[in-house]
Order: sequence, then structure tokens, then C-alpha cells
Amino acid sequence: RTSQRVLGAIERISGVGFLQDISEFLLAIEGMSAGFRKRATRVRELLMSSDCAFLLVAGPHPEAARTGHDFLVHMRTAGIPVEGILLNRMRLWPDGEVPTRLLHGEVEAADLQALADLLASGGDGLASGVAEQAAHSAVEATKRYASLVQLDQQSTAPLREEAERSGRIVACIPEFPRDIGDADGLLRLGDLLFRNPLPGGPRSKT
Repeated sequence: RTSQRVLGAIERISGVGFLQDISEFLLAIEGMSAGFRKRATRVRELLMSSDCAFLLVAGPHPEAARTGHDFLVHMRTAGIPVEGILLNRMRLWPDGEVPTRLLHGEVEAADLQALADLLASGGDGLASGVAEQAAHSAVEATKRYASLVQLDQQSTAPLREEAERSGRIVACIPEFPRDIGDADGLLRLGDLLFRNPLPGGPRSKT
């Protein structure tokens, strides 16, 4: 009895019993491995067939956009059917193109004064000096946003050009002010995704 207790303790410490259980488990599923391989092969064939296509999602951050482009090239080389590209959390200009003069800081004094007058004449009109300061701040904020929009356009240009060459669909999802976590947000997202996607370039607006 003493020897049995000693051997049992050695087995528990060394993990021999655990290894024996693993061995029994592997022997039990040995006959199933061929079925796993067969189903895995079938799944791969299905994913690579014309019945299935992939959508590449990439962000506008320069590093993310480069990684997305490299991955797109890799998928094309591997023969993986990529149907379209989704550019997510893009900063977009409401009318599509950022005004060049705004990027260059060229804002007419008359336009700035007109904005200040508008702020001063509103329902809760601002004082003249405050309205002028607010107009300057609004223009500066608009310039900064225009620069960010241009940066996103430049970083994603290789992806959009690749889509144009291959005839793939490109869709843009703008950066929302907060995370999507409800049905209304999902409905808005769906509307942006399926709103007339066109080959060669994003056409979505905020």
C-alpha cells in the first residue's frame, strides 16, 4: 500500500496521468482527422469559388492604408476574389472636393466679414468684436478639417486607384461623432454602404 501511495504521488507530480489522458484523447479522434481535413478542403474550395467574394476594409490612417494596399495585392496574387474596398472612418468634405483656396489659406476678407456679420445678426447676436473673433475661429477650424480630409484622400489614393484599375467597388463610411452601438446607427451605416456604390471612387457624403 505504501508503494502504491508513493507511485500515485509521483504520477500526480509528474503529470503522467495527464499525458495518458491526452494520449487516449488523441487516439479517440484519430479516425476523425480525415473528416476534418476533407471539410476544411471543401470550405477552402467554396471560399475561393465564384459563389463567394471578399470585401477589404481599411482605415485612412497612413499606416493602415498601406497595410490594406499590401494585403489587397497579396489577395490578388493568391487569387482570392476581392469584390470591393470599404474605406472606414473617412473624413469627408460635404460637397465632395475640398476648396483649394481653403487649403492654401486664401479666405477673402469680404467672406470673413460676411460670416462675422451673420454671427452678429443672429437671434442671439454676438457683439461685433466677439463675432469677428468667432468668425476667425470658425475659419481656422474649417482649414484644419480640410487638411485632415486631404490627408485621408492622399493616404487612400493607392487603394482607390487599384479599385479603378480592376473595376472593384469602393464605398466610404465617414467618421461618426460617436461609436455605433444601436439600431439607428446600424441603419445609417447600411444606408451609406448601399447608396449607389460606384467603381473607381467613393461617392458617399456625410
